[in-house]
Amino acid sequence: MAKRLTANDYRSEYGSLLIKTKRMEAEIKERAEKLCMQHPTIPIGKGAVAREIDKFELNTYAYICVIEHIEKYLASQHPHQQQKLFK
Repeated sequence: MAKRLTANDYRSEYGSLLIKTKRMEAEIKERAEKLCMQHPTIPIGKGAVAREIDKFELNTYAYICVIEHIEKYLASQHPHQQQKLFK
């Protein structure tokens, strides 16, 4: 049988998960800002370009969307596109 968790066990696990979450959010924000500095002219929204990202208060999900958008844009600019062999 599995050991029944106590309140202290839950508190400890919850605290460690919060720390991991904060660390992950910081990594995501840092990556988005780094991509925006490397590629400042990529459009990321309605009339906004990557160099203007610091003007906005973004949440973690929005930073992930910015990263995804920049990666898709860069992939579309690459001269060698991956083709599907089978449908």
